[in-house]
Amino acid sequence: MPWIEPVVVAFELGTNTVRSQLDMNALTSLDLSFHHPGMIRFPGVCGIEEARQTLPGFSPIFPEFKKFYPKIVSLREVVFPGRISPAIVRATCVLFSLENVNAASFTIKAITANGERLATEGTMEFILVETASPQPPPGFKLVHRQIGFNTKTRTVQAEYDYTGKEILDLSELTHLPETLAVEAMVQGAIQIRQGKPEYANKLFWFTGIETAEFLQPIPRRGMLDLLATVEIEEKGGRAHCQALYAGKLVASATITFAITRGKAAA
Repeated sequence: MPWIEPVVVAFELGTNTVRSQLDMNALTSLDLSFHHPGMIRFPGVCGIEEARQTLPGFSPIFPEFKKFYPKIVSLREVVFPGRISPAIVRATCVLFSLENVNAASFTIKAITANGERLATEGTMEFILVETASPQPPPGFKLVHRQIGFNTKTRTVQAEYDYTGKEILDLSELTHLPETLAVEAMVQGAIQIRQGKPEYANKLFWFTGIETAEFLQPIPRRGMLDLLATVEIEEKGGRAHCQALYAGKLVASATITFAITRGKAAA
């Protein structure tokens, strides 16, 4: 699958609600060049994933970060003002709460490339889950190097060399990463344009996450049902999204988007 592409099941245009499905059996890889065909842009959710993968950088003061994989519980107030072309993408995170492995959070201080911001401050809450392989599979690594750690401020930085030609290998993942669950909900929401002819030739840009909650792990096989109620304004809007697996709510999010002129990707 070139990119995450839910298939519309039904529209409820009176309430601006769209129902769609994502076949995760076909989700074995993601080609970043298909994120916005013809435009090389680092996906915002990849920036969040990079931030999550900076966590091993905190191991000098918290050795448990070497043994556990961080499972995202929630995201709050993450904004994507930039559109990053190929560059070194740097994630800076500040750990501000670690009472134990079941209650931790950090601030995504900034995600930048060539001085341009990709993401402004946001908060990620997580728990540390012991796994046989704490690190992500090689094909899904979005950190190439840890570049800095400040014990006093509990700040860590990591970098990723973005080319725009990456193909992320998801075949070794047993569960859908929370970051990609967000992308699935976003892609499900913007399918509302298929039910509204006036938006058929518009581009929808994912601009931020007001809140996102991840209630249960999502297996990477099977069908993911997506439900979104969309509020559209003149140049953007908001969507209240849900993801269900086997009839159970597994994730929800309120996301924001901008609308610009241009031929929308199919």
